[in-house]
Amino acid sequence: MRHLSLVTALATAGLLVACGGSPSESTPVTGGSSSLSLSGVVAKGAALAGASVTAKCAAGTATPVTADGTGAYTLTISGGALPCVLEATGTGADAGLVLHSVATGSGSSATSNITPVTELLVAQLTGQDPAAFMTAADATSLNSTVTTTNLNAAKTEVIATLAAAGLDTTALASADMVSGTLAAGTGAGYDGVLDALGVALTDSGTTLAQLTTTVVNTATGSTPGTETSAPSSALPADLLLRAKASNCDALRSTSYRLIKVAASNGASNVPTTAVETFSFNAQTLTATFGANDTLAFTPNGTCRYTLPEGEAFVSPAGVIVLRHLVGNDDDTVGSGDRGVARVMIGLPVQDLALADLAGEYAFLGLDRNPLQPYGGYATITANGAVNGFSCWDDDLSVAEASCTPLDSSYAEVLSRNNDGSFSWSSSPNDDDQWTDTLFAYRAGNGDTLLVALTHSGEPTFGVKRRTLTLPTVGQTSANWSVMADGNLVALSTVSSTSHEISSVNGNTVVRNTTENGSTVQQTLTYNSARAGYLARAEGTGVRPFAGLAMPGFGLTAIYMPSTVVAPSNNARLALSIRQ
Repeated sequence: MRHLSLVTALATAGLLVACGGSPSESTPVTGGSSSLSLSGVVAKGAALAGASVTAKCAAGTATPVTADGTGAYTLTISGGALPCVLEATGTGADAGLVLHSVATGSGSSATSNITPVTELLVAQLTGQDPAAFMTAADATSLNSTVTTTNLNAAKTEVIATLAAAGLDTTALASADMVSGTLAAGTGAGYDGVLDALGVALTDSGTTLAQLTTTVVNTATGSTPGTETSAPSSALPADLLLRAKASNCDALRSTSYRLIKVAASNGASNVPTTAVETFSFNAQTLTATFGANDTLAFTPNGTCRYTLPEGEAFVSPAGVIVLRHLVGNDDDTVGSGDRGVARVMIGLPVQDLALADLAGEYAFLGLDRNPLQPYGGYATITANGAVNGFSCWDDDLSVAEASCTPLDSSYAEVLSRNNDGSFSWSSSPNDDDQWTDTLFAYRAGNGDTLLVALTHSGEPTFGVKRRTLTLPTVGQTSANWSVMADGNLVALSTVSSTSHEISSVNGNTVVRNTTENGSTVQQTLTYNSARAGYLARAEGTGVRPFAGLAMPGFGLTAIYMPSTVVAPSNNARLALSIRQ
């Protein structure tokens, strides 16, 4: 099927910077007709006794304070005015730990606890590193960012992230993370949430700084990050707090949606059925389907696994790509697609809304038998309209500026289903009505991956539009490639290749590629014809391809056209997974 931080310069004299002292010793540096009192508890579970607390507010100045043995502090600001951003720096065993929080309102006093949870809150609220926001904060940025509406929305997101990671956040419903009661060291209420977060960080091997960076990258309005092979910057925040496999940091204990690149079972007017959900235990390396059907993952190197009837590979962002036999009794797929190996994609299950998908995307789709590619750009709006189509009627080699003009008023429809998937439907005005099922996954670097499947099993991949960053000479990488033939039957051989960049000239990149001890030279064009796409030139021992890079996920969707050698229909789909 084809588819037609708000940071400003420090220029305001009314900024507040508080440093040094103790709760009972805080004295105004400058006089004023009124004062603002900030108080709360600094804790990470245990109290951060002796922590130095500072603040910047929309107006006013003050001296430093030191938290007492229970973590309590009180800061008095002469001529002060809300809102404020606060910073606490640990001492002794906690030296180097720096936490942030905020205070809002319009009165002469406010409570602001400073904890690892509020560190995440400031990251979510500002879309910036909390320390950077603190450094650059002024009256303008504070007044526009630290509002009650923004703060409540950020609290909701942080609680949802912690809950998705399996933490019990019930206490945060009654004890506000900023202004609620916090009895440090008791393990009760809010303090119990801090203890649980600390345990999750330790058990998962994740640092608070890594978790905070991920929250920044996925905050509303943030810019997607660059490609990385490090799961610590590619996994979403909730997965960073989950248990991980001993041989793969990117494989976590969570629920996955398994999308089979195969036809659905049943009539064409019913929803896509070629998908299942399984829970994965990263410690036992076992996938469980339903009540008791299990699939064992046997390690075969870093992030590579042997399955009873296939293999699985895990990308840095936690996407699982499988080559596995579809059983003759698998009633999720059409009878014609059973009994053969299929490419499958496992996406961690997330609760995403339509608004979370908003943006402009680049797409690459494939019709099957014979395998033919199509693709272009389209925009998804917050209310589910899909419009702004560009280049869908043109070959992938046609430059965007030369693409056939399309009807700017044409729009398709995206709607959310109860199971968290999305229905992608034709325009109500189309003579040919169709509905595909779309699945979405947002990585920890802010990128969003879309995988759509037609009823006949034809996949479409989408990723936020971007201009690909060119590699540098000497840069190395490695990847696996899981391939399927013209009827989307998975090939039995999975290639493992390593690459080293030998030259970069404009958008043309030459690399030396090694597989099974043999090295060949490959020529790639980055942003070939269109931003976000790749092309590989044909050469000796090298097949040409057109591909859509999905750098935030360590994936590339590739179409290889038929060659002159028999059989004539030997086009290929390949999913390249970064090692």
